[in-house]
Amino acid sequence: MTPRVWDAAFLGPPVPNAGPQFGCPVTNNVVTPQTKSVVCDLRHINWIILSLPSPLTLGGRFVNLLIIVVDDEPDVEMLFRQQFRRDLRLGRFTMEFAQSGEAALRRINDAAGVSIILILSDINMPGMTGLELLPKAKAARPDVPVIMITAYGDAETKRKALEGGAEALFTKPIDFGMLRGEIDARVERAA
Repeated sequence: MTPRVWDAAFLGPPVPNAGPQFGCPVTNNVVTPQTKSVVCDLRHINWIILSLPSPLTLGGRFVNLLIIVVDDEPDVEMLFRQQFRRDLRLGRFTMEFAQSGEAALRRINDAAGVSIILILSDINMPGMTGLELLPKAKAARPDVPVIMITAYGDAETKRKALEGGAEALFTKPIDFGMLRGEIDARVERAA
């Protein structure tokens, strides 16, 4: 197993004339999956240590990987957060949820400094449908793959989605094992 890099953040005591300080991060403390701990000599340090997973780094800069999920059904957010709870907790990626095509398009356009690795969109939504969102999302971020989701996996819907630029079409109920494979591949490519 590959060791995971963690950053230890120190919450230090007040510095004279400066008030309470949030200390400097210490990077590259290696935590192996077997021990899940960092060995530190704390005999002379009177500080609290908070250990958090490091964000993914790419070329020496921090990268926040984002997946945008578009679906007008509010239960979808809870379902996705449950299915990917460990990944979200570990900070492998973040997920944002939009309940309309219009809201998703705003988020896509506002995410200039964010590494969006995937857009998942339902097809049948009120207002802007997923098939109407697809070319607009691809125009705004041609580098980002889009996977369409539908309860109706007929050949015509699949043809329209793929011709519009979708990378794939998943039918409901979603096969989360297959979706996890798609997400893992994109996280690995971003690393």
